[in-house]
Amino acid sequence: MQLFETMVVSLRTPSPASLCPKGTFASLDAVPTGGAECLNGAAWSIAWVLGGSTLGADQWSGSSTLVRDASHSTTYRLRVVGDSLAASGVALTFDYAPIP
Repeated sequence: MQLFETMVVSLRTPSPASLCPKGTFASLDAVPTGGAECLNGAAWSIAWVLGGSTLGADQWSGSSTLVRDASHSTTYRLRVVGDSLAASGVALTFDYAPIP
């Protein structure tokens, strides 16, 4: 028998229906703004799972989601522009902008 420990990197929000994963895009402007079409037919949710425990960098660069603020009055595009997963922790860098 073996014991495995895994780590899943995700973003979570306390506000319901605030995240809509969109996929991987080359730029922030390329992220679609249609909130009715989340990745793989998913609904708006409280979590965006990026991935698992492979150590390294730039695993999730380009991964994108739509994010609603707490009152759902403003929606933003959010895109990972850099990431690093090391034994000491996780670092993510984002680019974001409100959708007019």
